[in-house]
Amino acid sequence: MGHPSALFLKIPMSKSVFGRWLASPIKHVADYDDWREMNPVMAAHFDEWADSFYTLRIKTVANLMDAAAERSEYFCCEYDDEEKSAVVADVEQDANPMEIATAIAALRGAEAFADGSAPGFIYVFPAMSGGDPDALMKITQGSSNFLPTGDTSPEILYFTSEAEEFIEAMLDDEE
Repeated sequence: MGHPSALFLKIPMSKSVFGRWLASPIKHVADYDDWREMNPVMAAHFDEWADSFYTLRIKTVANLMDAAAERSEYFCCEYDDEEKSAVVADVEQDANPMEIATAIAALRGAEAFADGSAPGFIYVFPAMSGGDPDALMKITQGSSNFLPTGDTSPEILYFTSEAEEFIEAMLDDEE
């Protein structure tokens, strides 16, 4: 990919819950304390940026989506009726660790809105980490956890393949 980084999120939720998620206040980096569990390459930068966490002035998830859509030529936030899932893709995500953590924090608040038995995921494509995802997170009802970046379980392989196909299709549609 010829872009600095890419982020993909897919979380099962009903359409009415999707609307409530968009209207909800965003979460901030300081709301979570597990950043050292990100990709080891990214986590190595933690001490450099831990004291620099900032609170976004953006108030809601919808405001964040609007700002990302204005900034990025390749951005998508939609509800997939067939899959009954929220889908967010940003191909022009800033690749610096603090910006990635800020985006992940804002999106992982979806854990409070996840419904259904299947988990959701956030996948940040490798830009800084040399092949492994910059971040890989599993989201279930009420929780979000970083996964080992080398996880090759069938569930993860399926999700990462889906993320790659979605981003590639998004780029192809724009050409």
